[in-house]
Order: sequence, then structure tokens, then C-alpha cells
Amino acid sequence: MIVAVFATATIAYSVKLGDNLRYPDESEYLRLANNLATTGHYSLDGTTPTAYRPPAYPLLLATGMMLGVPITALRVANASTLLACMALLYLLLRKHNAAHAKLAALLIMTYPVLMYTASTFYPQIPATAILLSALVLLFSSPVPPGNRRCIIAGILLGLTILMVPTFGFTLVFTAVFIAAQSYNRENLRKAMLILCGAGIAIAPWVSRNALVFNRFIPLSTNNGINLLLGNSENTTPNSGTTTDISRYDQVARLLPEIQANDYYCQAAITYIKDHPFQALKLYAGKLANYFNYQNHLFVQSERSWIRTLSMLFSYSLLLVLALFRLAMAYHYPLLSIEKYIACLYFLHAPVSAIFFTRIRFRLPMDILLIVLAASSVIIIANYLRSRDVNTNQMNRGMPIK
Repeated sequence: MIVAVFATATIAYSVKLGDNLRYPDESEYLRLANNLATTGHYSLDGTTPTAYRPPAYPLLLATGMMLGVPITALRVANASTLLACMALLYLLLRKHNAAHAKLAALLIMTYPVLMYTASTFYPQIPATAILLSALVLLFSSPVPPGNRRCIIAGILLGLTILMVPTFGFTLVFTAVFIAAQSYNRENLRKAMLILCGAGIAIAPWVSRNALVFNRFIPLSTNNGINLLLGNSENTTPNSGTTTDISRYDQVARLLPEIQANDYYCQAAITYIKDHPFQALKLYAGKLANYFNYQNHLFVQSERSWIRTLSMLFSYSLLLVLALFRLAMAYHYPLLSIEKYIACLYFLHAPVSAIFFTRIRFRLPMDILLIVLAASSVIIIANYLRSRDVNTNQMNRGMPIK
């Protein structure tokens, strides 16, 4: 019943937003999708080819547009991927512990920012659904995954990278984690199959870029500006996309897309080389900001004290429960998927801090962290239940087991 209420609320919120676009990124994704659907060109202006954004998310939106799906329905479909994440979390854990699986799925509803983000034209939640599909193939069964599962999981992980390039680290970490399970040739082969599967998914995009730009572009041409936004004289640990890089923009806007990306990238590297102490201090600040409950928003109208308080309590609780689960690992050994999530979550922070850290970029990892939080709730509940049983036995004069 409660899941049905949450699903209805998620869809209703998306319908309420309709075709209202709150962020520049939304407009950009939809413009790419519309041009792809109407002209067949992957372009921001309808004619000039681009690789500024990776293609999977615009292609997904374009498919709906070609089928005549209106913007509001596309938004509902995007939001529905959060419901898919709930189902996939359940599938990921059900063979290990049914109660753990149900609780993990339900705990998604206690993290309101997920509904907000899923109802926005951002690729993070759809990409998380694909990531969870890959993890179901790799970790849902106590039996190690076979070759076919590894290849399919690799393809799915490749698709997540073509939605959100930072998932590239997730791919590498997953392959290393699988290979390190028992340090044998079989696991190493499975890791290679995962990487090969990802290569199959990414190869068409790399080939397209090589043909169009005569250049090796594995993912996108916005890594340069993202690196500069996170490493410049005006960057602060929490400034993110609000960082003032206007003096660099004046030069970059006169350059072609590829050269502009190189210029931004070189400007960031130059700043780091010329100001090593400031850059190191800034990196430490961005690393700490990874665990922040609020960000400076580019669109000020989306700021709200209610949302801030909601994030403060919901994320703090999630993080505390996850840390408690790790603290109890000696008494309650971690499942393989829990080890994977714990390592991935805390290693993702220093990788993200190379560029800049934002809540939205962290949300896929937060959904995974719910697995650890759910496990903590079960441990606490079992402890309280056993304590009540022992208390009742004492009251009755029975020996405590």
C-alpha cells in the first residue's frame, strides 16, 4: 500500500511539473533529443555535430519523441525509473535476505531528493537503474556470476557511462573487485569480460566521434569545463557550476568545441601547477563537500529551507546507519555486495573531487548506500527484539538463552 502511495506521489509530482524546465541542463538534453528525433543529427543547433554530452540519455529521450510521447509523459517515464530502482534493489538482495531486500526498497521512500531528481530531466536516476541491473547480474545470487552474465553486466555498465561519464570509475572498480575476489584466473577472466562488454557498448560512440571529429573522444567534450569549474581561482569547495569562469568563457566561445574543451582543460591544469598549495586545499574541501547535505544552486528559485532540512535529516540518517553497519562488520560479516558498496562509495568521493562534488552526482551512490542502511536497521531491530525476549524470560524466571 505504501509503495503504491509513493508511486502515485512520484507520478503526480512529475505531472504537476509538466513541461516546465527548471535547469539549463534539462533544456540542453531535450534540445539534443529533439534534434536527434527530427533531423537525425546529434547536435545542439540542429546542424553542427557535437560531443558535448554523452549520447545515451538524449537518445533515450529522442526515442520517446519519435514515438510521439509528450514532454510530460517523458518526465513521468523518467521518474518511473526510481520505482524501477526500488524493484531492482529488492531483486539484488532477496536471495540473501528477504527482509533486507524489502526494507532496502522501502528506504528509498525516506530520501526525498531522489523523487525530486527523478522528476527532473537528469540522467542520474535512469543510469542508476541500469547500474542496479548490472549489479543484480553480478551479485544477486550466492553463486558467482557466469560468463554470459559478466558480458551483459559489462554492456549495462557501458551504457551507464554513456549516460553519466563518472560511471567510468564504477566500471573499473567493478572489474577490479570481481578480479580480486579470490585472486584466481577465473575471476580475472570474468573481470575482462565485464570490460569487454563495456567496450562493446561504448565502441559505436567512439567510432562516431572519430569519423565526425577525426579525434579520439571516448565520452564527451565537457570534461574540460568541468575540470576548470572545479579548479580555478574562483572555485570554492561548494561552488560547483556557480563558479565564475567568465574570463575563460570569453576565449573559449571563439574556439571550436574540441579546441574549447582543450583550452578549459589546460587552463585548469595550469592553475593547479601554478597554485599547488591552494589546489590541494581546494581538493580537500571538495572531498569533504562530497558528504554535504546542500549545494549552492545555479537556479536560486529552487533553493528552499524545507528541502535543506529534509536533506540534512535524511542524508545524515542514511550515512550514520551505513557507518554503523561497517562498525558492526566484525560481529555481522558483510555480504559481498555490501563490501562492494562500501568500497565504491568512499572511493568515489576522492575521484569526484578531482572535478567538483555535487549532491546530484552522488545520488547513484546514495541509492547503493541504502543497502548498508537497511542492514543496520535489521541489526538494530533484531537486537531490540532479542532484548525484549530476554527481559520477558527474566520476568518469568526462565533461563536466558
